[in-house]
Amino acid sequence: MENTKKIILVILVFLFLGCDSQKKYYDSHFNQIPNTENLKEIKLNLIRYENKLNIVSDYIVGVSGKDEKINFEKKGFLLQDSIYSSKTDSYQLVNNTIDLPTYTEVEKNVLYKDKNNIYYNTTSRNSNYPYLILDLNASQTKILPGGYIKDDKTVYSYGGIICTKIDSVDAENFSVIQLKDTITNKLFYRGRDQKSIYWNESKMSIEDLRLLPVGKKQKDSLSKTFLFK
Repeated sequence: MENTKKIILVILVFLFLGCDSQKKYYDSHFNQIPNTENLKEIKLNLIRYENKLNIVSDYIVGVSGKDEKINFEKKGFLLQDSIYSSKTDSYQLVNNTIDLPTYTEVEKNVLYKDKNNIYYNTTSRNSNYPYLILDLNASQTKILPGGYIKDDKTVYSYGGIICTKIDSVDAENFSVIQLKDTITNKLFYRGRDQKSIYWNESKMSIEDLRLLPVGKKQKDSLSKTFLFK
């Protein structure tokens, strides 16, 4: 009898863990997909469902916590069958957009590219359609340290909360400066063009320069080389 109880307990634990660990998928209308056998993994974060190609991201939802604070929890995975293009200011089907043979991962769960486009994950915390197409020429795109991505006409910063196109920037001459934190001795980066230094998408001000954790000599050099607001 005791052995029977142990066997039943083991089976129940196994079933519980099996159900709990099973991946949950949601369609583009946020409905849970009951039968995951209908999902076919194609490549990287691409899944085919109901004869449509979908790009997949973590499905993160906000949950009220103590002191009315919103906590974010992963609910499962969100399938996205259409994608917003910053190039055309319109949505287009993933099925007709992504070039499978050239589709590659640049930064896991963040950046992907094919021969035509750069795909960025804004996350489901910021958009119901997390992935979008950046307004960049894929063949001329460069990834820079510090969370910058650019071509010869446009620069995006994705090192902050969201991915933002930088206004009035000299994209052709945009690069990054490597700096060393005098407190932690860690390296960090700031964007730059011919005239200005950028902290994420914003031009740095005199106050920003004053608070920069680098030595006085380097601050003096930066203040002589660049314009500050």
